[in-house]
Amino acid sequence: MQEPIRRARAGEGPSLIECMTFRHGGHHVNDPGLYLPTDELERWKARDPLIILRQRLARAGVDSTAVDAIDERVEQVLEEAVQFATDSPSPSVEEFLAEIAAG
Repeated sequence: MQEPIRRARAGEGPSLIECMTFRHGGHHVNDPGLYLPTDELERWKARDPLIILRQRLARAGVDSTAVDAIDERVEQVLEEAVQFATDSPSPSVEEFLAEIAAG
């Protein structure tokens, strides 16, 4: 992360950062993920960047209620985005195809 941070601070534009993670549950809310190997799941949880960040913040003396408040705000923003998408009209076939062609 040192190089992307240095680039950002120097105004040298964005960097692509790939973060390898592992989902902690199934594919959707009704899938408990019981087929996930327990040992592999635990190994990945030990490397989970969000869990590691929470631990580092706690060691640095950051109050967990502040972190919880950020989590709650993120959930609220996500819920608002989903609601906006749900409430928005579907694109026309022409708009849909134009986006595919542009991508």
